[in-house]
Amino acid sequence: MTADGDGDRRATDKPIDRALVSDALNRLQPLDREVIRRAKHLGWTTDRIAADLHIAEPVVKSQLHSALHTLRQLLADPPTGGSVSPRRR
Repeated sequence: MTADGDGDRRATDKPIDRALVSDALNRLQPLDREVIRRAKHLGWTTDRIAADLHIAEPVVKSQLHSALHTLRQLLADPPTGGSVSPRRR
């Protein structure tokens, strides 16, 4: 049990949380997913992402900001009743 009393609940919520995040990531545009994956999962800098994707670093920064904003919206409003749709390009 943790100090806040959620020890047992947290252990059972992890698979659900992963499923929600995975679903939200799958709802993003492909470029958004790739920028988030490189920045957050692989730990790449925006400079390295820009070089890898052959786009300018300011574009990567903007893309990452927008993608994370959209991801937060998707996680706050899951698909069961969600009205947020991924940005279209």
